[in-house]
Amino acid sequence: MSVVWITGGHGFIGKELAKHCRNNGDDVYGIGHKESALAVEMAYAYWLTSDIDETGLERLKTQSSSPDVIYHLAGGSSVGASIVDPRHDFERTVTTTSQLLDWVRIFSPQTKVVCASSAAIYGASFSGLITEKNFGVPYSPYGFHKAMQESLCQSYIEAYDLKISIVRLFSVYGPGLQKQLVWDLCNKLKVNRGGVSLQGSGRELRDWIHITDAVRLLRHVASIKGNVVLNGGTGIATSIAEIAMMISNAWGQNHEIGFTGLARKGDPIALIAEPSRLKQMGFEHEIDLNKGINDVVSWFQETQL
Repeated sequence: MSVVWITGGHGFIGKELAKHCRNNGDDVYGIGHKESALAVEMAYAYWLTSDIDETGLERLKTQSSSPDVIYHLAGGSSVGASIVDPRHDFERTVTTTSQLLDWVRIFSPQTKVVCASSAAIYGASFSGLITEKNFGVPYSPYGFHKAMQESLCQSYIEAYDLKISIVRLFSVYGPGLQKQLVWDLCNKLKVNRGGVSLQGSGRELRDWIHITDAVRLLRHVASIKGNVVLNGGTGIATSIAEIAMMISNAWGQNHEIGFTGLARKGDPIALIAEPSRLKQMGFEHEIDLNKGINDVVSWFQETQL
């Protein structure tokens, strides 16, 4: 049994990761800004509402022991929110990472840190598969801050020989996520019986990874020896128009879905992972996209209608 801490553990990925780790025999502790709720308490042996700094981490340690693994999920989670309030996004992502890594350096240098980064670091210049060695220029504060987060991790690896791995998650989706495309379109279908309009051209390509596979991947990375940087994607390109059609079909009514042709500045035409490194490390995705989308729509109709 491993002692596991999850920062930002109240979020969508954090709660699902906590359940996955607990179901696999880990002793799981969470820390983050949001107040605890029943769903969170059920996922964790102990939940601490606190800043992620030396004081908060030392308080968490009094309820646990030195962690074997810390999954660092705390940070900004929205491109749009980072554009509205870049300083807050910086504090959530960069400052929090600095506080965590320095605590690990001083108080728990044997701990393995798995840091959740984002495909947003690649920017908007790629049209094909993106390898971990590719370097782009982020557009949004969110993407720049995730790149800064990775640089901090690399600096602590080089200077202090810490054990840190980075997973660049692509488009994570699944039941329970109350933001982004699938959630937004389901809400549009809920109130519109006829046509629905979405931003962009519909030809934009994304790499969709189901939450079940995302948390399996994070835990898998924690078991790998050495420090790795991995793309958290499937390598399968799916257009926004195709996703919209899957959602509409799963909804069970005929809807005309159109596109404005107007994209948010900086939105990439394609963000698709090159997944060969994942496969070399023994990880396989389990959730088919059609099944995953059907699961999300079913969850939405059961809980939101």
